[in-house]
Amino acid sequence: MITNNRFFFLLLLFTATACSHEETSDRPNVLFITVDDMNGWGVKNYYPAAQMPYFEQLKSQSYNFTKAICPSPVCVPSRAAFFSGVAPHKTGAYHNGSDPWRRSEILRRVEAMPECFKRNGYSTFGRGKIFHAKLDEGREEAMFDNRPIYKGGFGPFGEETTWVGGKGKFQSVKAWEGPDTDFPDVVNADATIEFLQQQHDAPFFCYLGLWRPHTPYTAPKRFFDRYEDSDITYPAGYRAGDLDDVPSMGLDLVDSLGFFGPDLETRREVFREMIRGYLATSSFADWSVGRVIEALDASPYAENTIVVVASDNGYHMGEKEKWQKGTLWELSAYSPLLVRLPNGKSLEMPQTVSLMDIYPTLLEYCRLDGPKHDLDGESLLSLIENPDRKRSPSFMSYGEEYSSVYDGRYRYIRYPDDSHELYDHDSDPHEWDNIASAVNSQPIIQRLALEIPKTFVETLGGRTEAMQKISGLPKNFKNEPSAFEALLNTGDIRIRDPFILPVVESKTYYMYAQIRNRLNEDGAPQGVEVYTSKDLMHWTPPKPVLQLATDFWSRKSVWAPEVHFYQGAYYLLVTLTSEQKISEAPNSLNGETQWKRGTHIFRSEKPEGPFEVIRQEGHTPVEWMSLDGTLWLENGQPHLVFCHEWAQTLDGTIDLVALSPDLSRPVGKPQQLFKASGAPWVRNMKDIGYKRNGLVTDGPYFYRNSKAELIMIWSSFGVSEYAIGQARSETGSVFGPWTQIEDPLVAANGGHGMIFDTFDGQMMLAYHQPNSRGKERMHLERIGEDENGLLRIIK
Repeated sequence: MITNNRFFFLLLLFTATACSHEETSDRPNVLFITVDDMNGWGVKNYYPAAQMPYFEQLKSQSYNFTKAICPSPVCVPSRAAFFSGVAPHKTGAYHNGSDPWRRSEILRRVEAMPECFKRNGYSTFGRGKIFHAKLDEGREEAMFDNRPIYKGGFGPFGEETTWVGGKGKFQSVKAWEGPDTDFPDVVNADATIEFLQQQHDAPFFCYLGLWRPHTPYTAPKRFFDRYEDSDITYPAGYRAGDLDDVPSMGLDLVDSLGFFGPDLETRREVFREMIRGYLATSSFADWSVGRVIEALDASPYAENTIVVVASDNGYHMGEKEKWQKGTLWELSAYSPLLVRLPNGKSLEMPQTVSLMDIYPTLLEYCRLDGPKHDLDGESLLSLIENPDRKRSPSFMSYGEEYSSVYDGRYRYIRYPDDSHELYDHDSDPHEWDNIASAVNSQPIIQRLALEIPKTFVETLGGRTEAMQKISGLPKNFKNEPSAFEALLNTGDIRIRDPFILPVVESKTYYMYAQIRNRLNEDGAPQGVEVYTSKDLMHWTPPKPVLQLATDFWSRKSVWAPEVHFYQGAYYLLVTLTSEQKISEAPNSLNGETQWKRGTHIFRSEKPEGPFEVIRQEGHTPVEWMSLDGTLWLENGQPHLVFCHEWAQTLDGTIDLVALSPDLSRPVGKPQQLFKASGAPWVRNMKDIGYKRNGLVTDGPYFYRNSKAELIMIWSSFGVSEYAIGQARSETGSVFGPWTQIEDPLVAANGGHGMIFDTFDGQMMLAYHQPNSRGKERMHLERIGEDENGLLRIIK
């Protein structure tokens, strides 16, 4: 409830007369602008060369919250939190790629900020980078009145010669000489200015999401021209050996800059280009913010509009051996936050606040009927009214039990294994010295630990930024060791269709996976990568093993890799999808485009690759939608066993085709082994709640049991979602006939299995579970034979 004193204070703030909730025309307007990945180089003057004149002007008119932090140090979960008012530890939206608005039941039900304003009679306008995640159909359109809700994207991207470090188009650094309108930020800012110039009978909520200074570092040339080579210096926060006192779970979040070179000297020129690019894109974002606010100030609405400008998260520029974001340290946590009221008063606010406070601040300032759900933030108006008021420490998370607490002087970080860090910003603003083990630190740790939630909901999945950055697929990559040394736990690796190859000579397990599944982001590289392990519990970070030439027949998607040792070499079998449509297919996908896809085989002398093409065409029929090939030798003759996809046949099949001795080409025509409908446990997708119509075949793999019988495991949808079933050949031959076993081996929403033996002789089943996108993890189960020679899981 607003007290009488607070009510009169609010009247002075927005120079409006008292009004009832029915008289919405007197309510203040809102202009809310976010920039993307902006750190304190300009806003807090951390980097003297940064030129951001519009932000300097805005600071002279605003309350500048110099110790604001984001709820999560990456885009998607941070935006989900401040737009909904619900913290990540309650929704499970911790990481990019988590699809929070469609997968979190909480976020599907809450009244998001634009929805609240619209219900309260406001005209709503949104452009640019808003949620950076999909919403249920129609929801975003219901939030905003404008049409279309144009977003744009990260482009334009520079050509390959501008990819600094060879990491891909997101590493473009280019002074753009095309028209400004090549940039979505310019197009969206123009539209916002036009909106502000229109006559509005109702109060408005206007949101503009800028894409810069996020990569690629492309900006109009005039912003690059502001920075001479002599202006570019290395960040002040860098110190060699900085990570020596960081726990291993903290190191997991660091890319260690290995992709820029093995040591600081070889990185310097790369860093110089990247820093100049970031400065240029920061100045570009500054200009975009400035001209929108200038348009507001020239409009009739300037005297009754609150302006909020923020970044969605912080940003490292090499400090703490980290590039970009996604850690629990200050440089990822700090987010610029400026609030301009119509009275034009400016003040530097040193309290610890959060972007979570934006929703309740606007709710109170605009006197809205609030949402039914509780907001985790706290209105900033009490601080504006009383700038000497203290605030509780702020909390940020980046995964289950990944916690960062900041009270304005001390930052306390705690990881799931209870390892921790403590930094004193009074004496150590760069967070170089972890003092968590000091005796006199214990009372501080105990006090700050009280701010950590007692419970964290299960993650919705996604990826960490460190794993995104170290696994790019450069055009001419070399399979060299990464500078990132920390091992990954099996449960931390998001993976679909895992395949493990034990190599006895080196006592090493090689786990192959598709890159795109882990990154799940537009522009992410397509290809195959490998993790290695000595114990099946701890894995090295992934390294790329397959790159496709730009003119290869298929580059649309790459998945389901398998690697087999055959005739002294290693052969990678992988499913590829092309940009070409197939000529005919039944309407099983509700009118969706159906692409040519099939299995292709590549060769390498080493299990760690790189794998090279041995045939330009695919190994399955060109007009078929085929996938998930595996290799099988029948009397010395190699065969490719694969799935003819339900999307083309409705009733999916498993087929085989003979291969030439060198595996370079198919020999003869494919032969069908069985249909999905022949298995009693298989269900049509539409019968278990899916929109699609079809019976799936997926992931065939073979096992010869102790009775010399041939067993095939394969996947489809069953009564309890995705499952792994078994089939037995009645002749012991791959040609069958095949008898389907009534009960599946794995029935609980997991599939695409494969079988291997450990170095100590145990037979293991590897598969992904759950089958839900974004949550997949590899599961390893010890298996054996029952009295009938069929596989069973040993509990």
